[in-house]
Amino acid sequence: MFSASSGIPCLIPAGIRCNFRPTRAMALTKEECQICLYVFDPDLDLREVLIKDELIRTTRMELHCMQPGSEVDWNIIMWKALKLSHGQPMSANITYWFMPPEFGV
Repeated sequence: MFSASSGIPCLIPAGIRCNFRPTRAMALTKEECQICLYVFDPDLDLREVLIKDELIRTTRMELHCMQPGSEVDWNIIMWKALKLSHGQPMSANITYWFMPPEFGV
């Protein structure tokens, strides 16, 4: 089904319906292609919540903003800022701060 093997990027075959087509330059793994097919499947409910934690619920429709040429949704920016902030070690010498969109001017 996929053209992925060791060192070869995965591409979605033309016959499979998907609202997004990764390019060879994206160098997606087989698992990343499968996630892409699930997230961008045109036959699945756009209101389905795909990312959920104590602060944010993100639907399939909101994830569609990750396609080239789309404006990135607030939830995606917030989710990434939280992920980056929580991913760095806590110390007095924090180099980067990742603020939620409310702090943008």
